[in-house]
Amino acid sequence: MPESKWIVIPIEVQRRELDAKLLCSVLAIQRGYRVLVGHDQMVRRMAPYLPKGILFDKSIGADGDRKVSRYHRSGYAITAMDEEQTGFLSAPENFLETRLGDQTLAVTERWFCMSDAIHDHCIRRFPQHASRFVTTGIGRTDIWRKELSGLFGKEAEAIRTENGPFILFNSNFSVVNHARGEAFVRRQFSRFQKQYENAETEQERLFRQNAENLHEYVKIIPEILEWFPEHKLVIRPHPSEDLGFWTSRFSDHPRVVFSRSGVVTPWILASDCVLHHGCTTGIEAELMEQPQINYAPKPDHHHDSETAKAFSHFVHTPSELKEVMEAMVNGSREYLKPRKGLETYFASLEGKLVAEHVLDEFDKFSFTSADIPAWLPLVRFFPRNLIARYKDLSKRAKTYSSQKYEGTTVEELTGKLEFFQRALKLGKTPVVREVFDRIYLIEAATGQES
Repeated sequence: MPESKWIVIPIEVQRRELDAKLLCSVLAIQRGYRVLVGHDQMVRRMAPYLPKGILFDKSIGADGDRKVSRYHRSGYAITAMDEEQTGFLSAPENFLETRLGDQTLAVTERWFCMSDAIHDHCIRRFPQHASRFVTTGIGRTDIWRKELSGLFGKEAEAIRTENGPFILFNSNFSVVNHARGEAFVRRQFSRFQKQYENAETEQERLFRQNAENLHEYVKIIPEILEWFPEHKLVIRPHPSEDLGFWTSRFSDHPRVVFSRSGVVTPWILASDCVLHHGCTTGIEAELMEQPQINYAPKPDHHHDSETAKAFSHFVHTPSELKEVMEAMVNGSREYLKPRKGLETYFASLEGKLVAEHVLDEFDKFSFTSADIPAWLPLVRFFPRNLIARYKDLSKRAKTYSSQKYEGTTVEELTGKLEFFQRALKLGKTPVVREVFDRIYLIEAATGQES
């Protein structure tokens, strides 16, 4: 196969991105594509040497983003589906200033929108790039559909067997409880202060409100354990959070369990109720019709968004929380949100998959690219890669990196791809092999390529 249609997919936050991108991959090989999926850091480093095709990234960033410039110089057709779009409606102008830019859009072929509302807002802000914005929905919602949730059935059953009945608390307080410390978060925010007029004021409010709500959650956890003496409480921090914050406070409690490995979906399916503070996991639980509740004890301009209120039942006091959680744990379905109207926030919840809409756009591109070079394994000995491989990182940096990308295997990827193939009754069988450290080739089995 001297020439092929290629899609290259970097994965930054494995638990959030990988499964949806694998679904897209197995559908892509049905259309004649070959796909490279790999750890974001490795794909960035190896981009000049990989086959050039469509680069399907998780974001493009504001003007000056060096990653986008490097991909463009290497010859990729850049596309992106920003995984942070769920926070758009809470601060749209801030989102547009910090996640998009005229320069980065100028070298991007497609930016996939979660909803028509976001699509229209982007066009008003960047009318010169209107053709680049396409509404598809966001890929994770494909995985949350009933017909595909069986991917996690056995895992959910094993979790339930091991833990018994439990309440799942998905913490998302990384602004003030970041694995790399508050100074790291402030440095990240400071990059945007010159681009966004009210950045400093917004940041200080975000820090203050996040800290106030975190304090209230720490107070409520012992009460929840008293309300539900037959249940465990599973604390699952955001991938960017410092787990030590939670273990230092609750590790001595016999009914508190800490979990951060793997994806959250089977934990949601196995739980009796999901507790969160404006987290995307609340949306995921709602779309899978699993009971979930948003406890909002203090005002929060970022997390008390229009999207969060459309998908979650909000409570503000301990007494309200107790009443609703008891109803949910006892099987009440009265708090489920009506399905009608949710596509205002997430397109493609029914009918055609988000991944299919994305691939329809890819099919419009016209290009061919050479095969993977036979000398690719030798790149590991290039000075830049040797330095990166043996660079001594701080303990915090190593922890943060491993939390975002835990690693995978050919066997694990093959199992998930074959599940999607069976569930969707697809014709071509996926084959996986590791072509470089943490970079995997996904293609149709021999004889099924055409």
